[in-house]
Amino acid sequence: MDKEQQIVQTDYQKMQLLLDSFVRKFGSHKTVDLLQSIDGNTSITIDQSKKVQVLKEFIVAQCIAIFELDRHEFYTNETNEYRKARMACYKLFETYTKCSHAHIGRIFGGRSKRTIQHHCSKCTSFLLLYSDFIESYTLLEKITIEFLGKLN
Repeated sequence: MDKEQQIVQTDYQKMQLLLDSFVRKFGSHKTVDLLQSIDGNTSITIDQSKKVQVLKEFIVAQCIAIFELDRHEFYTNETNEYRKARMACYKLFETYTKCSHAHIGRIFGGRSKRTIQHHCSKCTSFLLLYSDFIESYTLLEKITIEFLGKLN
């Protein structure tokens, strides 16, 4: 068994133990209700403009904290650390909203559709290559998913 299969198996085992514990505590009916609620609430649509704006502010604030950046320079600084952070935000928006690349660009201060597409693609590559980026992105994604569950 290769390393990736071992990680997947370990994650599955942890998930199963947590799920079993939750079912024992709350019962199977409530567990099913909760899982259905979470499954249906992990993305938002463009029609929910207030939620989109709240999500953007949340993700940017969390990103600034996780990547240890200056809030005033987040949109203007062109160093790699700021670009990577913005790229992570774009990728999360692409993943967890039903907004187009063009709309994501507008949300993030008038970036072009191609810029958003490029950075989302680049983010995917970074998630395969750079462990420090993976760690920060994974934490940001975890926090975003938790927030989406509460937002919806």
